[in-house]
Amino acid sequence: MRSIAGRWRAGFARGKDSGRWSGGGKTVGWVDGIPLERNRRRKNEKKFGVWEDLANGGRIYSYEVQGRNGWRARYVKEVDASEFTLRFYQEIYDNSAQLVEVHEKFPVDKGHERIGGGEQL
Repeated sequence: MRSIAGRWRAGFARGKDSGRWSGGGKTVGWVDGIPLERNRRRKNEKKFGVWEDLANGGRIYSYEVQGRNGWRARYVKEVDASEFTLRFYQEIYDNSAQLVEVHEKFPVDKGHERIGGGEQL
C-alpha cells in the first residue's frame, strides 16, 4: 500500500487525462485547461442559495442578511468558470432600499465606501 504522499503524487501525476486534478475533488469538466470542481460549485450553491449564470461560464452568488432598523446587507461573490473567486463584496442598503455603501473584501479589502444618499449608519 502506498503512503499518503505517494498516493497524492500519483493523483497529481495523472493530471487532466484521468479526470483528476492534484488528487482533489470530483472534476465536472475542463474550461481553458482548468478543472471545474463539482464540490466547489455545490458548496457555493448551498452557502449562497441564489446565483446568476454569466455568459463566460462564471457565476454571481449572493445572499441577504436583514439588519436592525430596516437596514440589510447583501453579500456577493463573483466566480469564474472554474469556481475560483474573482471578487467578494458587501452591499449595504438603508430602510428605503437605497444602496448606501459597498465594502469590497476580496481580492483587496478596501473598507466601506459610501455611495451617497441614505441615512447615516
